[in-house]
Amino acid sequence: MTIRFRLNGHDVAFESSAPTAVSLIRDDADLTGTKLVCGTGSCGACVIRVDGNAVASCLLPIEDLAGADVVTVEGLTAAGPHPVQRALAAHDGLQCGYCTPGFVMEAAVFCDRWRADHRDGIRPSVEDVTRALAGHLCRCGAYPGIIEAVRAACGGEFDEGPIRGPRVDAPEKVTGRARYTTDVSLPGMLHGRVVRSPIAHGRLVGLDVRPAAAITGVEGIVTYEPADGRIRYVGERLGAVAAVDETTARRAAAAVVPHFEPLNPVVGIDAALAEDAPDLHGRGWTPPNSSEAPPVPNLHRGNLRGPLSAASVRRFTARRLVRDAEGDPLAVEQRWEFPAQVHAALEPHACVADWDDGHLTVWVSSQAVSAVHAELAERYDLDPSMVEVRSEYVGGGFGAKQGLNEETIAAVDLSRATGRPVRLVFDRAEELEVGGYRPGARVDISIAGDPQGSLPPIVTTSHADGGASAGQVIALFHRVVYPGSPRALLDYDVLTNAPPGRAMRAPGGPLAFAALEVAVDEYALRLGVDPVELRRGWGHESRMPLYDWVSSHPLWRQQEGQATGRLRRAVGVAFGSWVYFYDPDTEVLVESGPSGFTVTTGSQDIGNGTRTVLARAVGSVFGVDESLVRVQVGVSGVWGPASAGSRTATSVHPAASVAANQLRDRLVDAAGSMLGEGVVAVPGGVDHAGEFVPWPELLDRLEPQSATAGRPADTRRPLTPFTIEGLRLGIGLTHAAHVVEVEVDTRLGRVRPLRVANALTAGRVHVPELARSQVHGGVIQGIGYALTEERLLDPATGVNITTNLDQYRLPGIGESPTIEVDFLSGGFEHSASRSAGLAELAIVAVPAALANAVSRAIGRRITRLPIRPDHVVAP
Repeated sequence: MTIRFRLNGHDVAFESSAPTAVSLIRDDADLTGTKLVCGTGSCGACVIRVDGNAVASCLLPIEDLAGADVVTVEGLTAAGPHPVQRALAAHDGLQCGYCTPGFVMEAAVFCDRWRADHRDGIRPSVEDVTRALAGHLCRCGAYPGIIEAVRAACGGEFDEGPIRGPRVDAPEKVTGRARYTTDVSLPGMLHGRVVRSPIAHGRLVGLDVRPAAAITGVEGIVTYEPADGRIRYVGERLGAVAAVDETTARRAAAAVVPHFEPLNPVVGIDAALAEDAPDLHGRGWTPPNSSEAPPVPNLHRGNLRGPLSAASVRRFTARRLVRDAEGDPLAVEQRWEFPAQVHAALEPHACVADWDDGHLTVWVSSQAVSAVHAELAERYDLDPSMVEVRSEYVGGGFGAKQGLNEETIAAVDLSRATGRPVRLVFDRAEELEVGGYRPGARVDISIAGDPQGSLPPIVTTSHADGGASAGQVIALFHRVVYPGSPRALLDYDVLTNAPPGRAMRAPGGPLAFAALEVAVDEYALRLGVDPVELRRGWGHESRMPLYDWVSSHPLWRQQEGQATGRLRRAVGVAFGSWVYFYDPDTEVLVESGPSGFTVTTGSQDIGNGTRTVLARAVGSVFGVDESLVRVQVGVSGVWGPASAGSRTATSVHPAASVAANQLRDRLVDAAGSMLGEGVVAVPGGVDHAGEFVPWPELLDRLEPQSATAGRPADTRRPLTPFTIEGLRLGIGLTHAAHVVEVEVDTRLGRVRPLRVANALTAGRVHVPELARSQVHGGVIQGIGYALTEERLLDPATGVNITTNLDQYRLPGIGESPTIEVDFLSGGFEHSASRSAGLAELAIVAVPAALANAVSRAIGRRITRLPIRPDHVVAP
């Protein structure tokens, strides 16, 4: 079909068979700023302007483009940046950037119309902006910055100047120039699809690929029959196909015929622990780890693995004291039910692989470029020098994109089999089914109270449902805070016929702190004391600044609200802690040349701001603006940490500082040889005989230099003297306090977060603007887990029934509360970076604080997430 229309100011014609406008724009016009995320018009990432209106291009048939005037994000920038683009960069209204072009296009239409209808300088309200952008999702949770940016642009505050902001890659992201793995296209490239099991449990008898091979355009097929012949979940990989286009690849994958001996699936904890439940996995099968924590022991008792009990302290005493307290009105006993939370990064799992004469180049959406590089070399028995991994821009991960995943293995195998590059991208249904999720769990917690409010004994037993995976720990976290009392802490895994879970932002943490902090809040309520003062009496010196902060905060002090009536407001508080990780093997290369400085590491930027952290580290050593520092991340060759475990900034920042200092010393020596003795480095350049020579002028005259440095050691020995998968556990805990105000509609059951105040102690904050955005994202994701997010499987078949972003409810921009963030100074002076990570700390206690607020509003405890309307209105 030939489609003629005007595209970004030019008359164009395309001969295309694309089903929708987004495919034509991306594949035929190669305008990849427009992103395909949901395919159902639910997320806004694909919005373009058609005849002046914002339109979701994933729902627009290509016939509707005929004769239209179409503008994409690339065309919006052609005549200079739009005020919305400048404002988003300045207000840091973005993180990974994958959703940003869609926000830009919708907000630009709104901004232009607003300014046409209002006097200069009149800003829209927050409600005006959230209504205008209601069809857009940001999984990173950048909503507070987006709202303020659009209001400022509408007020005429960003009509001139370049695109500048705290995030060094903001110009690339707000203009659509940032190229993600899903945007990579190579000459002769094939398209891959994974063949998946349609059943949750059974034995694979055979796999007939002949019908697929007979389809014209199919170039390669590989198979992955399980070693023991056992199928363990719907969506399990059975094979993969490569074809000349996406449509043919889908047809071929559907044409592969698996032959099974079906077995009854077991879905959910109750079914797996039933006396008559079949042993799903057998003694000899070791499930993959679903967490970054130490795995639960693989003790085989049917579908139960565990317990892990090493965190217990005088556990028999704890059990006795809790048992003796039964019937005591101060004793608290609760059972929590937690759902599976899907990572749902807007950029799906994706890989482009090119196996060329023994040299393998891979573009992958990854949180661990260096680790993937090492794993690829090992898996395919290649010299590491023959493997190159690239991940320049990553559209979010949150834990789902660590290590060598199935999309990369399939793309590489297909490329090797066909001799051509292969791109393999999950669709949204696959992403929600097998892309990863935080395992759900059942957690039982009991505490024995004391009239004096002393720290009570605690008994916690967790059963985690990570499907065909294990290793989720929850009860263990009840050891790291409120130390001193006896406690029995048991973690179990329950194996079921569901896809394997994966580590998700603060693995196990939100569940652990919801159970603990709600129990503590109930203990305080029964004692009739302030819950903050109760905790203060339990010591824990490093938490005292947080207790002081909460006690003096107006939101907590006022606690204004309605105790009766339909709409009730209440305030809840909770505290969380997290561990301090870093990667001691981190390396950073810093180079100088006529164009300035370049800093390189194998780490990646998934929206956490790694580029900016590196640019500031190097820029501060030389006293130059970050624009003079070019950052290369997401490239293999220089070992960099994974973007997981809150280890990235605390690993790369000190290494970059050391390398930059070494390079500065070498440049000073070289300048001395050229200018004469007495050259001294000063901010922005060097001083020689009283004359200041700026670095740009000096670098233009000197030979290029370089320096590579590793991360220096902390001044205190780590808790783990060895490194496990790039992680070393350092000394100290980070802490956070969350104060949440909610409004509860007691008739409809709706819970609306209004304000959230956060304080965090994690040592030095290298880039406060970006750290604040990370906290915003943690709060938004915590609200999602508490109120709306839940992956649902059909209990009879194990089929995922939350297959799109209409059914799986991510928090939208209209559900974003006012968020305040304070960073409390001090701590971690022993760390090489004077800091610890905070991305995971930002989420751990948010669901707990929200649950406490809801209970204070309605007068009873809800111990199940998400807190649905039917839970609120239940008698």
